[in-house]
Amino acid sequence: MLLCKTLESKWEAIEKEVLALHSYEIPEIYAVPVSHVSKKYLEWGRQNMTLNGLDASAHELLHGDVFGWIRRLAQRGRRFDVVILDPPTFSQSDESGVFRAEKDYAKLVSAIVPVLESGGVLLASTNAANLDPEAFLDVIRKAIRSAGRAVSKEHYVP
Repeated sequence: MLLCKTLESKWEAIEKEVLALHSYEIPEIYAVPVSHVSKKYLEWGRQNMTLNGLDASAHELLHGDVFGWIRRLAQRGRRFDVVILDPPTFSQSDESGVFRAEKDYAKLVSAIVPVLESGGVLLASTNAANLDPEAFLDVIRKAIRSAGRAVSKEHYVP
């Protein structure tokens, strides 16, 4: 079994390559959009933490809508020294509706700033092919400024 995580726009190329390389005349190929993460997957994450010598009980693995969790964490006064944003290019949840990185990344950055410690590190990543790198950086800068914060250091890696 081969599992690929990719962009929907690359489906046809992947399907064509699998058909060309696979030994079966008609291989089983399907795409599954991810809108929810199973609790079993989170348990697998806990097991991997333990296998890597980390105390899983000292970490929180949260299940649910990211915007809802950010809001709840902010209300509880939680703050983080480092926040890593690496959302899917597209997702959908019952609580927040449709998320498209090209359109909604600024909303995500604005939501996360209140839980980022002053002087904290925000690592922002995207695989959105339609989001120009300079436009992506500009989205992040504007969202941080609109939240009343400033960027003290910036590092871009293509």
